[in-house]
Amino acid sequence: MISVCIPIYQYDVYELIKEIYNQCIASSINFEIICIDDNSDSFYKTKNKRIEEFDYTSYIELNENIGRSKIRNLFLKKSNFSSLLFLDCDCSIPNKNFIIKYSENINKDIVYGGRKHHKKKPLDEKKVLRWEYGKNREDLSYNERI
Repeated sequence: MISVCIPIYQYDVYELIKEIYNQCIASSINFEIICIDDNSDSFYKTKNKRIEEFDYTSYIELNENIGRSKIRNLFLKKSNFSSLLFLDCDCSIPNKNFIIKYSENINKDIVYGGRKHHKKKPLDEKKVLRWEYGKNREDLSYNERI
């Protein structure tokens, strides 16, 4: 019923996948989690290979970086369900009923929001600008975004 699509670049997603997986199992929905690595360094590829231990989860490594738009289009070819949930690899899930709330709204054309960026500033200075933007623009409430 739900294909959870997570593009990865230079980020350890294990804890995110674990949380999403556990919520999907607890909600008793049909799901798959698809993670596509956009040619991260071997350090992150090694860390993220661990997500293959979860059932209904696939991890795909690309040999070249294809960018944000193309990788999202690639999910259309890889997914088995018509409802796609796109999550950025650097987000955190704010509550234990995120998947349930999403599945309750699945019949709508587009659902936006509900995830947050981590509260702690990244240690890697190359990731701070993206984190700042996410915290200040993407994590706004519905009314603030309007």
